[in-house]
Amino acid sequence: MAEQFVGRWVMQGLSWPLRKVLCLAGLRIDVTATPGKPDSSQGMDPREQIITVNATVTGTPTGGLGGSTEVRKMDWSILERDDFLFGPLQEQSHFVYPKERGDEHENTDKGVYPDVEMKTKVDDLRAGRFLRGEIYENGSESLWDLTGRKRGDEEEKEGKQDGPVWVHTFVRNLRGNRWTAEQIWGFEVINGERCHTRRVVVANTKGQYVLARLVYKYVGEESEPKK
Repeated sequence: MAEQFVGRWVMQGLSWPLRKVLCLAGLRIDVTATPGKPDSSQGMDPREQIITVNATVTGTPTGGLGGSTEVRKMDWSILERDDFLFGPLQEQSHFVYPKERGDEHENTDKGVYPDVEMKTKVDDLRAGRFLRGEIYENGSESLWDLTGRKRGDEEEKEGKQDGPVWVHTFVRNLRGNRWTAEQIWGFEVINGERCHTRRVVVANTKGQYVLARLVYKYVGEESEPKK
């Protein structure tokens, strides 16, 4: 499912025929994570340098388009790639931890949101609240589903309350209208079903922006990736 994605594609410069094909396409996303060495030269907070993860996202549209593979290094370093839909891009990614919550939300998932500041340059505070999952696009309150979160060994050693829960990504388009696309990846319960969701804010150089939410049916984890 996608909400308001046609507006996003218009801002990103996709043609009308291609937008029609995308609306008819099905998509499967497979994500695999592998540990790597932390890169201390980035000067990031130590919690972002525990491991480097290459998250390979393979899309397989069923509407006649080819798939793509994205490799994301989770230390906020800048990677460049040529996307088959959007052309040359710069991408940054890292894990995000929960922001400290007030006493009124102790021992609940209510009020637990990503500890991240939006990088997208727009004046409307609503965009940042939507990105962090605090509200839906209509302004009503929304919640993340944290039932599947895990604490790693490093978090245990450092005495952290929670391990990383979300993925935060920021993409810059290097040609055309030079839009940016910022995302938070997590999980939400929709119609009683746990789904993988991606909150998206796409903006152009004029400060105009579009909000969108990608919703994927979550089929669970596999011990071994498919060959």
